[in-house]
Amino acid sequence: MSIPDLRILALADAKLLPPDVQEAFDRWRIWRARDAVTSAVRRRLLSALVENLPTMMLYLERLEHADTEKTIFEGIYALAEVVEVNRTQLGLHSGYIVLIMSGQLNPWGLLEFQQDFDNPAPSAVAAADELWRLASQQELHIPTLLARIKDDPTLDALNEYYSKKPLAASNQQSAPKIQARPNLPTASPDGKGADAKLSIGDPALSAQEPGVKADARTETPLAKHTVRNTAKKSSKTVKSRKSGKSPTNAKKN
Repeated sequence: MSIPDLRILALADAKLLPPDVQEAFDRWRIWRARDAVTSAVRRRLLSALVENLPTMMLYLERLEHADTEKTIFEGIYALAEVVEVNRTQLGLHSGYIVLIMSGQLNPWGLLEFQQDFDNPAPSAVAAADELWRLASQQELHIPTLLARIKDDPTLDALNEYYSKKPLAASNQQSAPKIQARPNLPTASPDGKGADAKLSIGDPALSAQEPGVKADARTETPLAKHTVRNTAKKSSKTVKSRKSGKSPTNAKKN
């Protein structure tokens, strides 16, 4: 499993992301909490004999169809109460339901609690992946935003962790680098290029000075016609001189 740079989670916890990114991430993790809770309860229902199964199914299905933040939170706490009543049969209790919800809602807090950067919780990895996706859409420069966070022990520990394992994060960003254009002459102190010659086909040919010779492949039809006529006239002149006649007399004869 590829683990992204987890430091981005600190930005969501500190509310330093742009509002549209923060709101999109908040909605995403609330819906993830709903799905995680309902999945956990359904798995236990498959192997447990619950006396009041109709009541349990009613609250479970109500939560599965919840589509607003208010109804999701209400549904999670209501289902947790029903789970508590049937804790013996299910092997679950309400505290565990709340723990599942919290792990999805607060991935940075979960990472801070576990302090296991080599094997972070899957929910924290999924949250970091989603944040990187949202940040890339907005072209955010994450290191600049992270520099605004002060006195965070978990962030400091992550910085030290990544400094020792620079390849551990798949989505690390750095300051943008400016790359020089290839095949271009460099300037010398006298204002002329250090590489005075440019080969045909070089992308920098468009910037040549007017005196540079053009490639024969780029000659126009008019230029080719002029070259042919000049060659014919030169040939006639040579023949006339060999016969002892001037070009004018040769033409008359």
